[in-house]
Amino acid sequence: MSDNPESLGSANPQDSAPEGVDTDQAAAAEPRTPAPMPSQGRPPRRRRNKVLIALAVILALIVLAGGGVVVADAVTGTPDLSFVEEGLSAAGGTVQVAGTATNTGAGDAQNVGVEVTLAVGAGLVGATTIPKLAHSASSPFNMTIDLAGGSLPNSFQTSWKTNWDVPKFDTQNDNGSFQYSGHVYGTRAGSLHNAGPADAQNVVLTITFASDAGGQNLISSGTNNLGTLAAGASSPYSVKVDLGANPPQTVYWDWRVAWSEPKVSLADIKSTWVGGTVTLVGSVTNRGKAPASDVVVVRTFLDANGQPIGSVTANLGRLAPGAKADYKLTFPLGQKSFRDIMNTKVKLSWKEVHYFFVTSTKTRS
Repeated sequence: MSDNPESLGSANPQDSAPEGVDTDQAAAAEPRTPAPMPSQGRPPRRRRNKVLIALAVILALIVLAGGGVVVADAVTGTPDLSFVEEGLSAAGGTVQVAGTATNTGAGDAQNVGVEVTLAVGAGLVGATTIPKLAHSASSPFNMTIDLAGGSLPNSFQTSWKTNWDVPKFDTQNDNGSFQYSGHVYGTRAGSLHNAGPADAQNVVLTITFASDAGGQNLISSGTNNLGTLAAGASSPYSVKVDLGANPPQTVYWDWRVAWSEPKVSLADIKSTWVGGTVTLVGSVTNRGKAPASDVVVVRTFLDANGQPIGSVTANLGRLAPGAKADYKLTFPLGQKSFRDIMNTKVKLSWKEVHYFFVTSTKTRS
């Protein structure tokens, strides 16, 4: 070995390069392991993860809100709506009165007038006419009484009365005579006239002879059956009676008429309130910590079977925390009856915001 330290090799790569080889190319051709770089890529990776997580949370909130799931907002709170029903009232319309008229008399009734009075206020009166009601027959009747903007209480008294046309009789061309043949016979003859507006059925004319003007001391009497005597018609009569062998010197005569008279009564009278307007009042209060928007109240009328008769809607708009909104609604009944409303159903709906921008619709009944 040489004592020259340079013979041990040089740290300069150019000293150990083979002959004829460029040292720069040799250095470039020599494989090198790159030095590790400082750990600069991890912080950006964490930020990307946080963004993805936030987006996932927002998406979940949107899905929950869209599905109607209540998500409490820890920052702004939520609205809390409650409603109060203050009842309903009605006014106007008409009272439909219906019933049955029956003729229990022996003759036909003509132009039967039916008058019904409802003990409401100063009295509500309705009337109708049945042209003809035969004996032993019945006929339904209906009438309408205008409430004139008033209302019909739940309880009231009903009274009624009936009337009908009747005949009116008088005698015409009446004359009398006496005949003597062992006994004294008295004769009266003339015409019976019906001056009334109604026909008379089974007309019987009776002539009486008495010893006093009051007809208390009756001597004898006779009759004529004249059948049916129409209104305005006349029928001849002639009555001859035996006054006995020695009647009083003065004899008083009189006449009376009997016929088959009708007798009408009423039954099954019912009064129904129809039409008019129903008025409803109520209020909605927001007891929550956040406002509610698009607040809507729907009141539905139900009959005895729980079936809807109709509904009305109040749009109250925005309701701030602690605020109260009163409403008054009217519903025209048309041909429906206020008495058919047995119950009401309330539906309250509104919109609320969660986490500042997620909107959901809520309902309450």
